[in-house]
Amino acid sequence: MTHNHDFVGDFHSGRLTDAYKYMGAHTYGNETVFRVWAPNAQDVSVVGDFNGWDHNAHHMVRISNDGIYEGTISGLKCFDNYKYSILSADGQRYLRADPYAFHSETRPDTSSKLYDIEGYEWNDKKWCDDSPLFNAARPFSGKRSQSLSPTGRLLVKIRCSTK
Repeated sequence: MTHNHDFVGDFHSGRLTDAYKYMGAHTYGNETVFRVWAPNAQDVSVVGDFNGWDHNAHHMVRISNDGIYEGTISGLKCFDNYKYSILSADGQRYLRADPYAFHSETRPDTSSKLYDIEGYEWNDKKWCDDSPLFNAARPFSGKRSQSLSPTGRLLVKIRCSTK
């Protein structure tokens, strides 16, 4: 599976409202495509039970100048544990859960788990219809930026305003 240039441009411009459809882990037949945003990384790989947590086994490819990485692995199963192994700009390696994972381990464990939500039937229509927060009809404009700190923590800054 190759990346979609519209998705990449929309993601980086902040116009992508359904990033979960592209980022994270998505299974198509026997292949699972992983995408993660790690703008300051030197290298990113997928590690998990399926490869003995070996960061050299499944390297990802940088598909955008702004740091989206993509990789494909065959033969994975639902509920396989995984994380991203990120080599930071300062040469430190960090294991990080997938921020777009559809499932994860129960604390205190922190791995993401493969899970396919295709065909899942949502049962929250009443809540969505009744929720004043979900139905807030106020325009939003703002800027979002994310980066890794020198210690590998994800930093998110959001500056917003309502009109």
